[in-house]
Amino acid sequence: MPAMAHRRHERHFRSEADSRIRGDVELASGARTCFLRAMKKRSPDKMPPVSPPDYGRSLRGLGFNLLVSDVARSVAFAVEVLGATSFYDDDDFAAMKLHGGDFMLHADHTYRGNPLSGIVAGVEVRGAGVELRVYGCDPDAAETRARAGGWTVLAGSIDKPHGLRECIIIDDDGYAWIPGMAIKG
Repeated sequence: MPAMAHRRHERHFRSEADSRIRGDVELASGARTCFLRAMKKRSPDKMPPVSPPDYGRSLRGLGFNLLVSDVARSVAFAVEVLGATSFYDDDDFAAMKLHGGDFMLHADHTYRGNPLSGIVAGVEVRGAGVELRVYGCDPDAAETRARAGGWTVLAGSIDKPHGLRECIIIDDDGYAWIPGMAIKG
């Protein structure tokens, strides 16, 4: 996964001579991938369970990627509060599964060569105006776990007029997560 996530194609480099951007070349499952020098070399015990190209080809439907300041802390939030599972994670990247969907987390430093890096540089709170809704996630249980873990509960669990019981939890990077379940009745 991290190899795929940090993949840079030759055509994306400004020039062959630009050694500040050019990365080391590594062969992974026969696919040529280039990494930024800022990326750490993965230890053999922390290799992805599938090749980056195979992982990419497996994704379907709607997914999202969040740029985060601390991957481990973001994985802990997703697992402990939302009930997500980590398919793979390291210091730079995580591939997460949640209620049948996939999402990814990338450490800020992995996006140094990406056009999006300028958007999040220096931003304290991420995702302004975006609600990350997790349907089928018990809001009362998520709220309890969030409070116990020290995360911010912006709005406690409540039945809403649109037929869902939900709460709003803010993670360490300021993303607003809304676990919700249909109101029985």
